[in-house]
Amino acid sequence: FVRSWREWNLYPRLYELAGLPGFEELTRDHVSRVAVVGSPERCAQGLARLRDAGADTVVLQAVGEDPLESLARVQRDVAPLLATGTLTH
Repeated sequence: FVRSWREWNLYPRLYELAGLPGFEELTRDHVSRVAVVGSPERCAQGLARLRDAGADTVVLQAVGEDPLESLARVQRDVAPLLATGTLTH
């Protein structure tokens, strides 16, 4: 998704702040600067890292066969981990 956003010139300030190259040159490391994926714990840690780096907005991109369930999982499994304030990254 991040590659598509870059190709379509969505969120240009995000790319500027993260120092990301053009979409043809994006690597997995570049994408990990602005995208979070994985287990609830890994997602919560990634979101905490972005928050601590100064992010004040995130875009949730639901993936999979049931996008609404993906969003429900964020609310059910990830948000409580963020709310505790005990995450380390």
